[in-house]
Amino acid sequence: NQININIMNKAFTKSKELVLDEKYKITPDSDSGVILVFTEARIKTDKKTGLKEPFIFVENHYFTRIAQALTRYASLTINSSDSLLDVVNISNAVYLVIDKLDKEFKQF
Repeated sequence: NQININIMNKAFTKSKELVLDEKYKITPDSDSGVILVFTEARIKTDKKTGLKEPFIFVENHYFTRIAQALTRYASLTINSSDSLLDVVNISNAVYLVIDKLDKEFKQF
């Protein structure tokens, strides 16, 4: 899958992804939209042998705008936060991305 640079979101002309944290990133899709990608190392048990095997779980969420992906990221991560400090850190990460995109590309 080669991404057409002419139609992809201009926020991705300098880099291929926006890393939000160790599990989430935003990447361009083949059109001008974006994908919020969740990646996590997990372990599954083989039903026949009972052996445990590691694997990488990936879940994609598709959006037309980066702002929508950031809103979904905030919703997903804040709801699973264990502390107020986690919520503050997530909020700060979102605002940093918004600020960077606004300064460089006038995305917001």
